[in-house]
Amino acid sequence: MVGAAASRLDRVAFARAALYRLLAEALSYPDAETATLVREAYLDDALGAAPLLDADTAAAVRALRRALAGLNAGEAEQAFVATFGHARPQLVVPNECPYVTTNLFQESDTLADIAGFYRAFGVEPRAHRAERHDHIVLELEFMYLLTFKEAGAAGGAMDAEAEICRDAQRSFLSAHLGRWGARFFELLGGPGASRYYAAVGRAGADFLRYEAARFGVAPERTARAVLLPDEAEASCPLAPGGEP
Repeated sequence: MVGAAASRLDRVAFARAALYRLLAEALSYPDAETATLVREAYLDDALGAAPLLDADTAAAVRALRRALAGLNAGEAEQAFVATFGHARPQLVVPNECPYVTTNLFQESDTLADIAGFYRAFGVEPRAHRAERHDHIVLELEFMYLLTFKEAGAAGGAMDAEAEICRDAQRSFLSAHLGRWGARFFELLGGPGASRYYAAVGRAGADFLRYEAARFGVAPERTARAVLLPDEAEASCPLAPGGEP
């Protein structure tokens, strides 16, 4: 009985790892190699894994497969630039701090705390990457690492290490990704989204709601839509009657 429970835990941890990896890669710049991996290996793994989680996530991953069916590399790149490119207003900002902080001091503390999580598990984002520590891709990749390590350690003599990974997942979701991630994915799939990112948004939102429920994490109630740059410039954060 204990062995069967451990085996089930392994499978669920691996399933969760597959979803985190798919979402991280689906939000990365879609060069030819990444686009191929997302369409094939990563999506196949997630399709097999999602039924071990919940029905909403499984349905959303199947919808993502349909959205990817006719997507070529050029269309994927065009959708990425339209959504996240700096040459035009971003449809959605892929960083945690704009959702959960209101001033530079909070932002600095948040970034330092995220960096502390990464260092604790020997993670150091590559120097050539331009993303900040609070970028959605880095946070998803970190959760992929934790879930994959949990799956490999669960059961037998390494079960204590698996528990450390589970505790870290709970803490990171509670302090960071679980507070804003579902809201980011909801915005990603909102008005103006391409068919591809609408499907990614649904899959991410459903999966992170599953994760929040699994660990008893409450999403940030104040997680907000991010102002587009032209709107932000026209707004004064210290205006009378406005929020700081």
